[in-house]
Amino acid sequence: MNEVSNHYNAKRLSYRKAQYMKNILIAISLSIFAIACSEDGVSPSLSNLEGQGNLIGIWEYESYEQISDTTYAQVYRKVNRIAGDQPGITFKQNGAFISKQNSGWCGTPPISYDSFDGTFSVASKNLLNINSTYWGGKMNYKAEVLELNNRRLKIRPFAYEYEERGF
Repeated sequence: MNEVSNHYNAKRLSYRKAQYMKNILIAISLSIFAIACSEDGVSPSLSNLEGQGNLIGIWEYESYEQISDTTYAQVYRKVNRIAGDQPGITFKQNGAFISKQNSGWCGTPPISYDSFDGTFSVASKNLLNINSTYWGGKMNYKAEVLELNNRRLKIRPFAYEYEERGF
């Protein structure tokens, strides 16, 4: 009887080890799957940005405000979706940036809009670095965050650098 009991205990122990290994493999597989399926990689660190949680979302252009004789700020309002005939910007949790703007060089109404992909990063408590495409190529610029809450975003873009594509 002792031999049968030992055989049974050995089988049960072997089964537990197999179940344990199976659970570990499932956990590792799920972790790899979650990382592989994340959008475009790693989130930018928003912890340095004042009002950080409010930045992520869709912002429709509302107006511009004159700050000084030569300086203007862009004012946006948070929306669920940008209207077809309006410009706007989107900040995603993963660092993706989408700019809805003129689809060509002409700014005379009626204006056609298109979406252009890019990325953003937080440089400091009130400064963003934005890299984006546009109808003429690529652009990089900085944006000073002047106001940010869950309904309103006011930025002062500056230090534009353009890389034009050949036409």
